[in-house]
Amino acid sequence: MRASKQATEYQHTVAAPIWLEQPGGSPSMRICPAPADHGIVFVRGGVALPDRRIPALWSHLDPKRPEVLSNRFGVTVSNLQDTLAALRLCGIDNARIDLTTDRLPNVAGGFTDLLQRLTALGKRRHSTLRRFIEVMRPVQIEGDTQVLSIEPSNGERHCIQTRGSEFAIDLEQTQVADWQTLRHGSALKSSIALIALAGAPVHGLIKSHAPDSRSYARLLDKLLNDRNNWRVGYAIHTAASSFATPVDAKFQASHALCLQQ
Repeated sequence: MRASKQATEYQHTVAAPIWLEQPGGSPSMRICPAPADHGIVFVRGGVALPDRRIPALWSHLDPKRPEVLSNRFGVTVSNLQDTLAALRLCGIDNARIDLTTDRLPNVAGGFTDLLQRLTALGKRRHSTLRRFIEVMRPVQIEGDTQVLSIEPSNGERHCIQTRGSEFAIDLEQTQVADWQTLRHGSALKSSIALIALAGAPVHGLIKSHAPDSRSYARLLDKLLNDRNNWRVGYAIHTAASSFATPVDAKFQASHALCLQQ
């Protein structure tokens, strides 16, 4: 069942805890409900340090290893792509993810199975409105062979253009069955997972040529380090349309703290 437009304007968490197993049946990750404004936070088990929490935020990316998140005590987590992309595609804003190791598991059944299990589990709506980050001006990075950019879109869709083939996907209106038929699904998954680290849904058109995870990390860093590149608002439904409210000061302040770390 596709989510209603109005339902997607509120934050959501998973409906109940769910254990996810590695191939072979050994459970190593549990995704649990979390309150509004909690975000996606990983919690490492078996670590004797004052803080075992690792927020899924761009400010916690390892600059030398963009597939790794770490906190100030050096607690790390890696292999993020499938889990972050699946949570975003399923419209989950808040969750606590308990881990038994420093690496997210390659879930038995693969990415599509993870999507199906999260969809079957369902989600619970918070009463708090969802914030989003709207790209206000183009940002681009270039490498030897890679070109990656993000620019303003119509504010409604997360879009990607790869090697001249463009397609758009409304993350809140896409069913698991739709994902299996998408061209360039792997490239879109990488885009969703890395951009999810912004801390809120990003509305923008991504254009890419041969990008890797390091490229996406650099793009996100360049986008968010200049506050003229983006604004934050709430999506509010009216009978006529959805629109953005003025910038939310509390959310803006939290990103300012990220810039100072």
